[in-house]
Amino acid sequence: MHSSQFIPVKRLAGELIVSRKRGIFGLTLTTRELVFQKPNLSYHLMLEDIIGILPFTSIRFSGLTEENGPGIRPFGKPVKITATRLVVIHRGGATEKRMTDLVIPMPTGFMEYMRRHTDFIFFPD
Repeated sequence: MHSSQFIPVKRLAGELIVSRKRGIFGLTLTTRELVFQKPNLSYHLMLEDIIGILPFTSIRFSGLTEENGPGIRPFGKPVKITATRLVVIHRGGATEKRMTDLVIPMPTGFMEYMRRHTDFIFFPD
C-alpha cells in the first residue's frame, strides 16, 4: 500500500517534531498533537487529552511477524493510549470519541521523541 492511501492531514496543531510512514502505518508528533494514520483512516489526539500510554500485550499481537501479520510488529511495539478525547477521520467525515483506548504500533525511537518533547512521565521499561 502506498502513502497516497493515507488521508491527507490538512493542518497540524503545534510544530512538527517527527513524522514516520512505513508500510501501512504513519505516525506524526507535533508539540501539541499525535496523529496515527493507516489507509483511509486517521486518529488525531491532542497531547493534552492523553491520560496514559502503556505497553500492550495480547495474544492477538504476540505472534505477529512481517510475514504473517498485517505489518504491526515491523512498525513498532503495540501500545495502548488512553485519552479523554480522540477524533477519528475517515473518507466520509470525522467522529469524536470520548474516554477511549486506542491500540497502535509505536516505534521505540518514537517514544524517545515523546520523552524529549512532552511533559509525560515515563517509567523504565
